[in-house]
Amino acid sequence: MQTYKILGQTAPTANTETLNYTVPASTSTTIRSIVITNTSSTPDTFSVFLVPTAGNSATNANYIVLNNKIMGNSTISLKYGYMLPTGAGIRIKSTNGTSTFSTYGSEMS
Repeated sequence: MQTYKILGQTAPTANTETLNYTVPASTSTTIRSIVITNTSSTPDTFSVFLVPTAGNSATNANYIVLNNKIMGNSTISLKYGYMLPTGAGIRIKSTNGTSTFSTYGSEMS
């Protein structure tokens, strides 16, 4: 059965790669969107990575967004259709730690 939902919501510490979502066992996931909101008036930069194993740190091959600038008090919505297998994950990073990340999609078991 396919379930649409909020997959992850994260407010990472400054300049720290952080796990936003892990695909559960016996499940595949479709990422529909990732919404990034800078909650500060100061600009920030952010990165998003798709990693084959959620517990592993990202490598250069895992970037889908690298050091993208987001203005202060603004929101960016990234639209995707990525399919992730069991155990894969989304990792995120905010340079200043002022941006939040919300991931939306569906899981199918």
